[in-house]
Amino acid sequence: MQIQVHPSENLTPMLEARRQELVTRVLAAGLMIVCAVPSLGPKIAAGWALCYGVLQLFELKLFFTKSPIFRNLNSRDSNIAFLAIMVANGVVFGSIGVIEFFYVGAWGIGYASLVLAGGMLNTVITTTGFRLAFRASIAPYLIYSAILPCLVWRAHAPPSVITMVGFGCALLSLTSVKIWSRATVIRDQQQSATGSLAHALEQAQVANQAKSAFLARMSHEIRTPLNGVLGMAQAMEMEPLTPAQLERLEVIRHSGTTLLSILNDILDLSKIEANKIELENIAFDIRELIEGEYRMFLEIAKNKGLAIKAEIAPEADAAFYGDPTRIRQVLSNLLSNALKFTSSGEVSIKVDLCESRLRFRVSDTGIGIGGDVVQRLFTPFSQGDTSITRRFGGTGLGLAVSRELVQRMGGDLSVESTPGVGSCFSFTVDLRRVQTERRRSDPRAPDIRPSPMEPVAELCDVRILAAEDNAINQIVLRTLLGGVGLDPTVVENGRLAVDSWMEAEWDVILMDVHMPEMDGVTATREIRAQECALCRPRTPIVMLTADLMPERIATYMEAGADAVIAKPIQASDLIAELANLISDRSESETIIFAA
Repeated sequence: MQIQVHPSENLTPMLEARRQELVTRVLAAGLMIVCAVPSLGPKIAAGWALCYGVLQLFELKLFFTKSPIFRNLNSRDSNIAFLAIMVANGVVFGSIGVIEFFYVGAWGIGYASLVLAGGMLNTVITTTGFRLAFRASIAPYLIYSAILPCLVWRAHAPPSVITMVGFGCALLSLTSVKIWSRATVIRDQQQSATGSLAHALEQAQVANQAKSAFLARMSHEIRTPLNGVLGMAQAMEMEPLTPAQLERLEVIRHSGTTLLSILNDILDLSKIEANKIELENIAFDIRELIEGEYRMFLEIAKNKGLAIKAEIAPEADAAFYGDPTRIRQVLSNLLSNALKFTSSGEVSIKVDLCESRLRFRVSDTGIGIGGDVVQRLFTPFSQGDTSITRRFGGTGLGLAVSRELVQRMGGDLSVESTPGVGSCFSFTVDLRRVQTERRRSDPRAPDIRPSPMEPVAELCDVRILAAEDNAINQIVLRTLLGGVGLDPTVVENGRLAVDSWMEAEWDVILMDVHMPEMDGVTATREIRAQECALCRPRTPIVMLTADLMPERIATYMEAGADAVIAKPIQASDLIAELANLISDRSESETIIFAA
């Protein structure tokens, strides 16, 4: 004989349900004994209680003390033992009703019926969804329900009583089976829905991972040629050019920068949707931030014949803790839109405190926005003018990303606009003021970052090893570094980079991430491991990559990178980072020598 549970059944939850209802079973048995003592006497009641108690103790020992028979809950032996105990429970529990009928006679019908009803109800509740358990538990009660009318008949009860008892037992049995069947269907539907939901969630997670991988790949593939375009544009700016050439070069640079901005917006939106956007919490100066934005858009405003103004309220003219990069990103989006949609008049930036929160307002005297358009302004890929002949381009991502970023910083982005008059975009952020006195920069002071058009003293005779597999990017690196008097040694993959590091001393290593034979991350780990094994000093490693997803940057730093430079490479950023790393290394070496 082989007994198997239904494929969808599992004894573990059934046993847990039996354990949890133990107290209920004991209390019900105790109540039955109290009611039975006056009619049955203490000896019979105590005997029944002893039998029922021994059965419960046996069940506890067998099920819940790691008995060898239940090491595999779905084995043949465990199924037989489980069903046998369920049958025994029904036989013993229901027997007291029959005993009561024998001792009391016709007056025991009510007691016996109550016992049967209680037993069947308990079976329905505790075995819902478990077919074999239900059949084993309900069988004794169905037998008692069939026996009880026969006992009433043998007791020479009136036909009406016999009919009533028989009808009541049949109704009780059918009702119990019907309730259990319905409850089981509902349970199966819930399990099916839960399974479908879990499957859908798993598919959504897989799709999200695929989307992230696709975006990371596309980011790399698009940024790589952009690195060539913008890199060579920067290299050409270092050379003497005619006004016409400068104008054409500005078109190239502006087009490449616009494409890069679109790509950044798409990646930011993806990060926001995946809840992977990360915010900094560093001290920054509001005046320096606003002055930087003002200078960046001043030339664009002049070229369009527009005035641009910046105003900071005295109470907001301070240093705060927050994410200046993201605030600058939002302001840049708003200022770019304001200048795009304004043909005459002015664009202004105002910063003040509103209910203890920092408020930024960007106003313009442009075309304005209609009320019906405002509702969809912050929806991704939505634009105010969707017609084919629209005057202004764009992806419709800037405002959607800006609002999400502002909300992440504890604020909100809103707009007030009148068609033909202008618009005012405002957002608030919850920032903590820096208590210490900050140093205010002179707005007339020149940019302190090294210029890529002149040799940098700190980088004189610096030995640079660059690992880059793309031929165009190799040319870009040599050209940009050559502009400041540097001549890097370029290798084509991570394996050659490790070999070159083993053969010579280098001041800095520029490491691309995606390369054949050995990628940049693996090469970085190999170099760090060899430094420890050979007791060689640490060589600064700068990752050059277009894959800027947060988890990837964390991987680069964990592998041992000292800095990450985004592609397309900004010459000023690269030169500044090299100068910082060389300076830090020199100070470290000096300290070690002095010790």
